[in-house]
Amino acid sequence: MKIRITNVEIFMLKHAGTTSPYGPYKPVVVKVNTDTGIYGLGEAGVSMGIGEHALAGMLMDIAPYYIGRNPMDNEVIWEEMRTKINGHISGGGAVYYGSLSAFDTALTDIKGKALNIPVYQLLGGKQNADLRCYYSMMQAGTGGDLSPRGTAEEYAQTAEKIMNAGFDAAKIAPLYFDRDKSVLGDRRIVTPLTSYSLNLMEERLKAIRDVGGKGFDIIVEYFCSLDSRSAIQADAVAARYGVFYCEEPVLPMKRKLFKSLHENTHVPLATGEKIHTRWQYSDLFEDSSVDIIQPDISNCGGISETKKICDMAHIYGVKAQIHIAGTPIATAAALQVEAAIPNFFIHEYFYLNEAAEYADYCTCDYKPVNGKIKVPDLPGIGQDLSDKAVAEALSHIVID
Repeated sequence: MKIRITNVEIFMLKHAGTTSPYGPYKPVVVKVNTDTGIYGLGEAGVSMGIGEHALAGMLMDIAPYYIGRNPMDNEVIWEEMRTKINGHISGGGAVYYGSLSAFDTALTDIKGKALNIPVYQLLGGKQNADLRCYYSMMQAGTGGDLSPRGTAEEYAQTAEKIMNAGFDAAKIAPLYFDRDKSVLGDRRIVTPLTSYSLNLMEERLKAIRDVGGKGFDIIVEYFCSLDSRSAIQADAVAARYGVFYCEEPVLPMKRKLFKSLHENTHVPLATGEKIHTRWQYSDLFEDSSVDIIQPDISNCGGISETKKICDMAHIYGVKAQIHIAGTPIATAAALQVEAAIPNFFIHEYFYLNEAAEYADYCTCDYKPVNGKIKVPDLPGIGQDLSDKAVAEALSHIVID
């Protein structure tokens, strides 16, 4: 099928979640247009905190390589781009792979639309239709109240709200906020964990377990802030409360440390949102260091690369959960991949979906019902930017 890319549009969207305790989300989205009128969307995933201008700049720099190409050749172009860039950026990194991811997802979206099929069919078919979800980042609130939780009672109340919304699983960062809702800071949660920190973690997990009972799955998140000793201390507390799995106690790039933790802790380990491509994942698989991987479609290489990573994981008996911390574009792309993989584990429902302005980014608002989310059957990824998002964009750049 002959289709030609004619131009590329780059949107720095209006910030969302400005009341969030983690600061506003600053999305950067690419729209790839073709001579058939079909276009595709992709999100570049380095938009929490700082990095939006770097992403927009990189998208501008690599866009000319795509213009004139056939988007049906997305994996051919991906491999060319991976090897084409020279100099200091040749090793990749978050900004480069975030940009490459946005383009790959946009081209895959075009391919699905051109063939009038959902992306999951391009990836082999729908293995999973209704995806079990967990509520992510409960320490930052839920519903109309996105604010830090401090006391054990507040965690119990939040858990009850999440359960009443139909979820039977949630993720908590138990050592992020202090009881007074201030940020604990890394210095408070490295070796050795004090009795204060251990008691703080225990009272929160106990409060959630008391509300949720044995049927509620608790996931804990550490944002790579622990070390070898504190991770083992935290694992002992987590194991007492039947924690489902532990996300990123340490950086996955610390290969020997991650393997050591896997061998010396009890709660299953998950990681992956900070690494890119099959090449960076391969060590985790070969070392048998991880139980659940969490590739982020918006920064690990795009839809096509994420599928390859998940297929590699399947060989090693590792489950896959797509990391989602983006707009409904990132969510839609994740749903398509999760539908197609046999080793799907659970879907992350990003807490900013509860921000009033968040749904305004796109035309489709995919949300779980009774803790499960249906995979859309629309062509492509099944998502589009809203007129409101385009009109309110902070920057709109066109590359011809």
